[in-house]
This record gives sequence, structure tokens and C-alpha cells, in this order.
Amino acid sequence: MKLFPSLLAVSLLLVASGCDQQPPSPPADSRQPAIEAAVTWYDALLADGYRSLNMSALEQVATPEVASKAYYHMAAIGEAGVKMDSQLGTITFEPLKEIAPNTVTIPAEENWQYIYWEIKTGKRLFENSVLYRLIYTLEHTNGKWLVNNIAVQSTKESKDSSFIFQRPPDQPPGGGK
Repeated sequence: MKLFPSLLAVSLLLVASGCDQQPPSPPADSRQPAIEAAVTWYDALLADGYRSLNMSALEQVATPEVASKAYYHMAAIGEAGVKMDSQLGTITFEPLKEIAPNTVTIPAEENWQYIYWEIKTGKRLFENSVLYRLIYTLEHTNGKWLVNNIAVQSTKESKDSSFIFQRPPDQPPGGGK
């Protein structure tokens, strides 16, 4: 009977010591690296598309709807005589979530730097930086992950807009010529 209190004390100590420990993390999804690579490749092709004024390469990594949205945005900027040179500074990912068979979401934080150029003259117009919190939705189609949707959760922008307040050199004060 003397063994029982000792055994009980040891059991209580083992249980008590286990209470401070965190439960084990769920295992990482083995698809995470491939999905991160697909998003990163999408970002690289997007930046190249804006720079070259040609978004056709996005079809490799995005659904036709997502590629078309990027094309229309690039074309709208181009209609204003401006092109955008984008550069992704940093990107970090959170764990992905499966939302349907062959469809996942993955939150990301991206820090982009942009320079806007006048197409005709090549003159640098302005630049800005944007920190985005995004949720990408990807679908697995024909053996690869394609960006299916991008939901912007938040943005934090730093912009040089001084060019807006500068009078063109050929314009006298008062707006007359």
C-alpha cells in the first residue's frame, strides 16, 4: 500500500508537468512550397507584364479571368500614357487552407515598389511603395497551381505625389499661353 501514494504522486507530477506544454503544431501541408512558388512566379510575371506592357505570360500561372484583370489594369494605365515598373521587395506567407478539393487559399504579405514612367518620353513621373495583405486563391488544374483570385485585405501606401503640384515647364503661371 505504500507504493500507491508514491505512484499517485509521480503520476500527478507527470500530469502537472505536461500541462505547461503547448499542443504539437499540426503538420505542415506538403503542398505549401509548390503553392508559394506559384504565387511568387505569378508576382514575377505580373511585374514583367507591367514593365513590358504585355501580360500574356500570366496565362502560365493564372486563370484567364485573373490574367484578363491584370491586362485591363495595365491597358488603362497605358491609355493614360504611363507604364508601371514594379518590383517585389519581400513576400511572406502564412499556412494555406484547403477550401474545396483542389482549391486552397494562402494569405501573404507583399511589399512592392513602383516607378511610373511616361511612355512617350521615358520620363520618370513618380514612385510609391505599397505593403499589401492579400489572400490568394489557387486551383490545381492540369497538374499545376493557378492563381484563381486575389483578395486585398489591406494596403499601406507611401507615395511621392510631388509631381502633381509641379507646373510643366512650357506652362506660364495663370494657365495662359
